[in-house]
Amino acid sequence: MKPMTRAQLDAWADERDLTVRVMTGLDAALIGIAQVFTKDPIAVYSYRGIIKELVSQGMTPEEADEYFRFNIQGAYVGDGTPAVMYDNKDVDNGSI
Repeated sequence: MKPMTRAQLDAWADERDLTVRVMTGLDAALIGIAQVFTKDPIAVYSYRGIIKELVSQGMTPEEADEYFRFNIQGAYVGDGTPAVMYDNKDVDNGSI
């Protein structure tokens, strides 16, 4: 699966007159959108992509994981809060 870019997400939302909340500074970790029946679509980010992006911004992997846990994973910004997707490796190594 090819990840969705921020420009693609914005264009998709504009075409449907929707507002999709995004995570500031983490466009590189965006992978797509998800929708649960009867709910508006939400942006979906890769856990690994978030950590990689935070490391590229100057954090160590440990700092990035801690920042993620306290400032991203635990954040609820109302309806439309973006989701984070984990893969098998994340589950196996205890990231979730």
